[in-house]
Amino acid sequence: MKDHVILSDDPAARDDLIGLARVSTDAQELVRQIDALMAAGCARIYLDKASGPRAPPGQA
Repeated sequence: MKDHVILSDDPAARDDLIGLARVSTDAQELVRQIDALMAAGCARIYLDKASGPRAPPGQA
């Protein structure tokens, strides 16, 4: 899942608040982060799951 967006339908959500929920592996879940961002009033929440391990700096 990369570059997905959740748009809030809550009338109390603030258009000036934009959130990012991100995890580093596909095995991790975004649910708790999304819930917290919605509770904070974010109108848009971008979702990002990293695609896997990355090479250490200088070894790519």
